[in-house]
This record gives sequence, structure tokens and C-alpha cells, in this order.
Amino acid sequence: MDPDVLSRVLGSSKPLPIMRPARIIGYEIKLWGPYPALVDNKPLHPVDGIVCGLLSPTQLDRLAAYETDKYHLRACLINVLNNDGNTEKTIEGASFMWNGRQDELREGTFDLKQWRKDRQLRKLD
Repeated sequence: MDPDVLSRVLGSSKPLPIMRPARIIGYEIKLWGPYPALVDNKPLHPVDGIVCGLLSPTQLDRLAAYETDKYHLRACLINVLNNDGNTEKTIEGASFMWNGRQDELREGTFDLKQWRKDRQLRKLD
């Protein structure tokens, strides 16, 4: 969700893929340390995030390596949101889902702004 991290992971001087607010239904977020872990089996529950444009096979491989084997790519329907937070269109896409043990996760929510602040503080230590 962080454009700076995505740019570093993709290792490209090209412009980043287009990133838009999005929502998927039927999942929930748990936390693996400070990182969000998308898990399923929560019918009708929305999870907000970011969808990015198509990646090349090399970029997708780099992103999968960054995500580690704790996540696997899985097809899902994605609601692309407009500026009002309403669904503009629904597309077929994929998301990295949790692939580790359930006992590695804890309850919680992921806040990108807080994650960035925490990351900056760790850099200063």
C-alpha cells in the first residue's frame, strides 16, 4: 500500500503502476507483527486497501519475493473505489493472502499512516 516501498521492491525507475483505493469483500485483516495479513472466511466483511495496475512478470516475481512464502497470490474480485468511497467498478484481480500458521497472527487493524510513522522512528533508532 506504500508507494515508496512498492517503488523500492519493483526496482524500477519507470513510473509506478497506477494505484487506486479499493475494497474486497469476504475477508478480514489480522496482523503478523506490524504487517497486515489478509485472511478469508468472513462473509460480507469489507477490507479496504489499494489496487495497483498490471505488473510485468518480473515485477510480480519481485513483489512475491518481498512478500515471502508467508503469503500467496490468490484471485479475487476487487471493487475499485471513487473519491467518495463508493464502488466505481468491479474487476478481477489478485491479492496476497496469508499462507502461514494461524497462531502466528493476532487481532488488530493495519493503519498505513501509523505504520509509516513507526517505520520512520525505527530508522532514527
